[in-house]
Amino acid sequence: MFKYTFILLISLTLPNLSQAREELILNTAFTMPLSSEQQDGTFDRLMQATFDRLDMDVFVERPPAERALRQANSGLEDGDGPRISGLNKYYPNLLQVPEKVIDINFVAFTQGNLQFSTQDWDSLKSYNVGIVTGWKILEKHIVNSKSLLKLKNPKALMTALKKGEIDVAVISEETGRYIGKQVGIEKLNVMQPAFASREMFLYLHKKHKALIPEVADILRQLKDEGIYQQIMQSN
Repeated sequence: MFKYTFILLISLTLPNLSQAREELILNTAFTMPLSSEQQDGTFDRLMQATFDRLDMDVFVERPPAERALRQANSGLEDGDGPRISGLNKYYPNLLQVPEKVIDINFVAFTQGNLQFSTQDWDSLKSYNVGIVTGWKILEKHIVNSKSLLKLKNPKALMTALKKGEIDVAVISEETGRYIGKQVGIEKLNVMQPAFASREMFLYLHKKHKALIPEVADILRQLKDEGIYQQIMQSN
């Protein structure tokens, strides 16, 4: 009798492992205002709200953009985003969730008195340009600039602009504005119009293929309920 009572007591005091929530690790090429170490960026919180409805925990990491894709494609992490549509052509193990996460404007930033119209990508041909390595849309289209410097992350890019190592930094508008202020660029110029505006998506490794329809449905629900809009306007 004592033996069975002891086993019962142990079973009641040990954690119920069957109720532990699964954890996903996602990568992103973005920093604030989309993602931070504190997990309080808009993308971080959108992913938390999404996967919480699947009774899952999610943590967003920020490795260099190209490495982020390779590691997610290998299955070392569970996914990557937000990214432009069609990346599974180059990273076949990553499957696109068919509901957009965010719209991103890709723009040119300068400092001081340098300003010019950005009607097309060829507007950069007279300038020393910087981008973040692994931002595929920029690597594809910026091919005729005077020079092209690829930096490891948005902070390095905007710091290079501040130091005069490049004339122009091309990056997403939200990130450029935020990081430009953070690194202390006194007169930061945002060139118009944007080179491109793209719908951006979440990608999950193929091992999570069964989750993709559910994740897409939840993203739509969050938009219909107004929660998505609240998150996007919070930073």
